Amino acid sequence: MIHLIPLQESLTEQVAAKLVKRKESPDSILMVVPSRRMRVFLLNALGRHFSGSFFPPRILTVDGFFNCLHHRLYPVDTEASELESAIAMDGTLNHTFPKGGYGGPPGAEFLDRYPRVRRFLNALEECLVEGAEWEKIDRDVFSRYVELGDYHREYREFLTQLPHLTEDYVRRLARAGKASRGMIYSRVAEASEKGEVLVPRGVERIVFVGLTALNRSEQRVLARMFKDFPAELFIRTDAVALEDPDSPFSLQKETVTLLGGSPEYPSGKSTSWNRFSGKVTLHPSLDRETMMAALFRELRDALAGCEDAEDLLRIGVVLPDPSALVPFIQGVVSRFNMRERNIPFNITLGYPFSRTPLFQLMGCMLNLIRDREGDRIPASRYLDLLRHPYVKISGGDGERDLILRRALHHVESWIQRENRMHVTLTELETEAGRMEGEGGALAREALAAMHRRFVPGDTGDLDSLCGGLREGIRALREEKGYLFLTDTVDMALSALEELREFIRDSGEDPLRGSLRARTAFIHNYLGHREIRFQGSPLEGIQVMGLLEFRGLSFDRVFVLDAVEGVLPGNRKHDALLPRDVRAALGIRQHTDWERLFAVDFFSLTAASRVDVFWSEDAGWAPAHRSRFIERMILEVEKQGEAPLPETRFNLRFVPPEIHLARIHKDETIREKLNSMAFSPSALETYLHCPLQFYFQRILGLDVRERLEADPDAGELGSLLHQALFRFYGGEKPAVPESADLESRLQSILEREYRDRGFDPDSGIGRMRMWMFQRRLMAFVTADIASMNETGTRLLGLEMDYRAEILVAGLDKPVPLMGRCDRVEKEGILVRVVDYKSGGYFSPRSRDGIPAEVPDLHLLAEGEYKKALARVTASLKGFQLYAYMLMLQEKDQISPENLLADYVFLRETDEKNRRVPVFKSSLSQEDRCEQIRRFRLHLDALIRDIFLRPEFLPIPNESHCQYCPFRTPCGNI
Repeated sequence: MIHLIPLQESLTEQVAAKLVKRKESPDSILMVVPSRRMRVFLLNALGRHFSGSFFPPRILTVDGFFNCLHHRLYPVDTEASELESAIAMDGTLNHTFPKGGYGGPPGAEFLDRYPRVRRFLNALEECLVEGAEWEKIDRDVFSRYVELGDYHREYREFLTQLPHLTEDYVRRLARAGKASRGMIYSRVAEASEKGEVLVPRGVERIVFVGLTALNRSEQRVLARMFKDFPAELFIRTDAVALEDPDSPFSLQKETVTLLGGSPEYPSGKSTSWNRFSGKVTLHPSLDRETMMAALFRELRDALAGCEDAEDLLRIGVVLPDPSALVPFIQGVVSRFNMRERNIPFNITLGYPFSRTPLFQLMGCMLNLIRDREGDRIPASRYLDLLRHPYVKISGGDGERDLILRRALHHVESWIQRENRMHVTLTELETEAGRMEGEGGALAREALAAMHRRFVPGDTGDLDSLCGGLREGIRALREEKGYLFLTDTVDMALSALEELREFIRDSGEDPLRGSLRARTAFIHNYLGHREIRFQGSPLEGIQVMGLLEFRGLSFDRVFVLDAVEGVLPGNRKHDALLPRDVRAALGIRQHTDWERLFAVDFFSLTAASRVDVFWSEDAGWAPAHRSRFIERMILEVEKQGEAPLPETRFNLRFVPPEIHLARIHKDETIREKLNSMAFSPSALETYLHCPLQFYFQRILGLDVRERLEADPDAGELGSLLHQALFRFYGGEKPAVPESADLESRLQSILEREYRDRGFDPDSGIGRMRMWMFQRRLMAFVTADIASMNETGTRLLGLEMDYRAEILVAGLDKPVPLMGRCDRVEKEGILVRVVDYKSGGYFSPRSRDGIPAEVPDLHLLAEGEYKKALARVTASLKGFQLYAYMLMLQEKDQISPENLLADYVFLRETDEKNRRVPVFKSSLSQEDRCEQIRRFRLHLDALIRDIFLRPEFLPIPNESHCQYCPFRTPCGNI
């Protein structure tokens, strides 16, 4: 008997109501439902309709129903695990294709072949589950058909042998007393056709609830059930639309016809599934974040009308794409004030483990294990592990956590400073023990404990490798405050334990392989897992995938990600089971799944008030709204009704008021200032932003560098400076001889490159070497010729200078210190030269240094910031002026004899390669005047450092965008 339940009514309530009217005992009924979620809702409905205590019917999902029937047919066989099925599939492939003709390299171990074996296994299992009609095809004709077809060359041999592969695969598992899911379906379907299927004892009636579309295996079984047993089918449908081949519900007509049912179809009525006016609202959004904000607003308004827990159960959220779960939690659930009102969300859909931070951590561990060479570990792999947030929180509570964090920071800085390409655990722990103070021993022990946990030592076989991973992640289960971390750890531990149990039962032999193969296998094995969250079945707002909603009724439904490729899913061409091969085997096409999605979607929209959301930006390309939305719009137009309302939520972005930090100069800071010697770069930092000077020079904070395979700009600058230092004689500077310049420069550059851990012989390193040699050669050739022509001699390279200057208004002299790249003498003129490895800039302001000198420390804040900006624009050659002052004070050189040049080492234009600070038109008196004016501005700046009560921030986006202290400053 077939019961057609209108879309506007609850399927579970109607099933329970009809059963309670009968006088038969519920415990003699076997009920089959499409999902676990419906099982829970159906039990709840039965509990409300049956008064007092009662024995409920047995309720099974479709998979559970087939397993039950299979157990009656094969009581000894057990269900094969995914790994057992993969090994059987691998044996079948190797037997059929001994030369590796199915795409795998001959002689490779199973672990190496595992990813490919999984693909073939999935295709073969789909054929078995879907009920491929092997007995109805001529195998020789099928093989010739495939050979002549236009198929992927790599899979042609697999397709030609598909029937034989299936037989061999099934035989192998059967000999081992195992049965895969596909075997269970095919065996039960075959027994049903022969009339040999056995229902469980005590079952007097079978009730199928909510089964919309059936594959061939299911069709055979249900057809037999309806023929030989008292059986019923309850489906929610638009009965009028069943006869319309253009409606989504024509798919249900196929099921009704197959089962030989003759329900009474209503006549003279119109369809109800396509009545969307007043029920459907469309919500296009600019991006996913805006979509979540719009959903929160609508969900908040819907919750305002909910008075009790039962009201929440009538609200559902559909996530067609599981990857939207975390954005949903962060963008919607987290916005509710749970302290004010606890709003439970019942989430049970599977989330890909490969998208979780724990999977990334295990990937870091596997990469480190794989690339380890004895005691040597690639520094980049070690740093990937070191920087993972779960490693940073693994120290424990309180002081232990702080000790580990300090140790991790210390060894990371050491690796960067030493530019290490490889490290050993022993030297890392030794370095942690060198930390200042009494914490060195504790830091060493904390780092060693981290190594024992996350860098397994015993990886000689697959079992020990799984055990090492298990010990590394097990304690993370107790960490609080991380989204779904407990569920994620439980899933990973369960997967590792399944693998270890298989190894214990079958031995190591089937899974032997190299260390690289073992790590790749575990990574792939875990990457296909899903996290099944343990929701409360009958509590709160129901959050599910679209297929979980089958047959359920809600008053209000919110559908997310209604775009093509997600709703319905975009299934591309299947190279292993192409469309024509599917047709030949009699299994469902991908378009059949789209029809099933359509039935579920339009069942929701017809029975509920529905809000449909989608993002118009897929991140990498524009997204197009789902064809289901287009169908709704078309049906509304056909009915001549008002267009569906479209609500576009514009997320108003109001930047928070920025409160920049300011630091009062207390006694501790003033003591620090009094003990400091000021370098030109430190003074220039203060000139740009006093607050940055505080973070960098007072607190001693610095930018944490990353270890790269190639040097960054700062590293390259140091390399070029050192190369020029050696080229011009080092500690004994002299003008080089003009002979063999290029070979000497190349030799020096290569040595510097290698000494810093970089490779000058291949790849980007070789290209950089060639570029540096060209640029430096152009400079030194012209430089040497100029020095020989003018009689210039070198006084010093990389010279340290320290001088004390008296500043009016301060009690004691202020020390200046710095390192000059080069000092040279031309006649009576002494010139300071500074090498620049960055981009070109003009070292002169348009009108020179102004004569007016503001008394900075006395200015009000607003005028003070403007004055600093004016001084910054005027003192473009700040560092060289400071060096000239130090030479004047320390070596008593007269200012009229001082010159200064910038050399831009990367500059290709010769006229911009060496640029003097003073214009050539300036007389000696003008140069002296410029130095004098600079000294006045410098004194004003130093007075401001000591006398202004606070370090103030100077926001300037051109400078702030590169500042590493934007977060503590507040300018974010």
